This record gives sequence, structure tokens and C-alpha cells, in this order.
Amino acid sequence: MLIMIFRGPYPDVTIPEVSLTDFIFGSFAEIKDKPALIDGSTGRMVTYKQFESAVRRTAASLSQRGFKKGDVFGIFSPNCPEYAIAFHAVAMLGGVNTTLNPLYTAEEAACQLKDSRAKLLVTAPLFIEKARVAAHASMIEELFVFGEAEGVTSFDSLLTHYNLVANMCQMDWLDYFSRDDTLLCVLPLFHIYGLVVVLNMGLHLGATIVTMPRFDLEQFLGLIQKYRVTLSHIVPPIVLKLAKDPSVEKYDLSSLKMIFSGAAPLGPELSHECMQRIGCGIRQGYGMTETSPVTHSSPADPAEM
Repeated sequence: MLIMIFRGPYPDVTIPEVSLTDFIFGSFAEIKDKPALIDGSTGRMVTYKQFESAVRRTAASLSQRGFKKGDVFGIFSPNCPEYAIAFHAVAMLGGVNTTLNPLYTAEEAACQLKDSRAKLLVTAPLFIEKARVAAHASMIEELFVFGEAEGVTSFDSLLTHYNLVANMCQMDWLDYFSRDDTLLCVLPLFHIYGLVVVLNMGLHLGATIVTMPRFDLEQFLGLIQKYRVTLSHIVPPIVLKLAKDPSVEKYDLSSLKMIFSGAAPLGPELSHECMQRIGCGIRQGYGMTETSPVTHSSPADPAEM
């Protein structure tokens, strides 16, 4: 049987054997006062120093409640800075995160919590009633909430840490953003595209990340203008809106240096139409949850394609 090995133009990368959280925290000392996360809905900002401190405090609190390595923690929330804090507090303890689509019904959420054998669950105030029903049906030991809600404790595919760290090291070679960039995170953090490619990669490189709880075109455009966003990871339906929707003309998008499209194919005609309208390049990528997730990316320079 003939075996052929195809090699790309990039050299092999060295992958450190460290936990995901240690890998991300590695560069924080140099950027402790830099904004790490900005809530696009409220303008609330969390610096890298505050983020690391909150992760460590939350991990300690979970440990005191008996949460330990191998235990499963559910996150049932739209995008917000606390999402990242909860995720990395669990990772720091060696726990397993199961991320739920906030559009799930209580019954759908309960099914995922049962299947994953989740022990604890955190949610946002908007979803507290659904979360209560799901938690009761799945025998969750304790329910937390980002913020406050009556009767609930306030919360001030299986991949290993090595899988995630390895893919982030590989993405380093793509060299498409740095700590000088501001990212707009409209992709849901329960999906690996938003969680790893935007959130974890952004934190690892020291960028500033503006979160959106859900996609709204006017808010999306307004946040790009307000925070001088330089890079946004999106999906083809959003590219279509950027290329066609008349409201795009009302906003200054000149800060954008690059758009990265994934999760579905993007045709060349639509890609070129969008690039001409908003004046920045578009890269595409391919991957799967099982590959942590990125396996392919188009080059930064369109001439290399």
C-alpha cells in the first residue's frame, strides 16, 4: 500500500507540555494593565491582571466546594467576560467544561448535562429559569449565576489541554494577529471556533477581546467603530451582510485589517465583493472540533493563494 505524506510550507512547531491555562497565562506579566476583555453590551472592561486574579479566585472557590480534577462543569450562557473566567477556572483545576448553547430549551440543556455527568452549572440571569429546570432534571449539585438571582449562588467532544495548546502553537505560525490587535468576539463561546480561535488564542497573544452576547448587525458595526477593532472572526452569513446590507455605509470600519471566515464555505465572488466594500482582506480556515479545531488556513497575502 502506497503511503504519501504531504507537508506544508511551514516548519514543525515545538509544543510545550503545559496546561492550557498555564500556556495562556505565560505572557500576562508584560501586559497586566492592558484590557483583556470588554463587554460589548455594557462597556465593562477586565484587564489581564484582573482576569488572572478572577480565574484564580474562582478556581479556589470551586475547589472549596469539592470540585476536583475530572469533574464536569456546565456553562449555559451567552458571550461575556465571565464566560472566559469560568472556563479557565475549571481548566486550572483539571476539570472538564461542557459548554451549552444558550438557545437550548431546558429539556435540551438537561440532556447535555446528563450525558456529560455535569456536577455544577453556571448561567446568566437571563437564562436562570431554564437553568433551574435543567439543573433539577439532571441532578446538578449547585447552580451559579453571573451576577445575582434569588435563590442562586452568585459567581463572582472531549479534547485535552495538550490538544488545544498544540493547535494554538500551530496557529501562532499563521501570524495573523498580535497583542496590538483588538478582536470582536461575536462567535458563540460554546462553539470551539469562538472558544479556541478567538478567546483562548486572543488571550494567549495578549490581544484585547470585545464580547457580544449575540449577533446584531448594527451593534456589530458600532463596536468595530467604537473600539477600533482590527480583526473579527465571522461566518459566511455575516460576510454576506457586510457585502450587501446598506447599514454598513453608516459606520467607520477603517480600523479593520483582516476578517477571518470559517465554519462554512465562502465563495470567491462574495469574498471579493466584501473585501472591496469594507477595504480589508478576508482569510478562510477549515477545521473540526476533533482537531482542536484548525487544520487549514489561507495565507495572509491573497497573492500567495
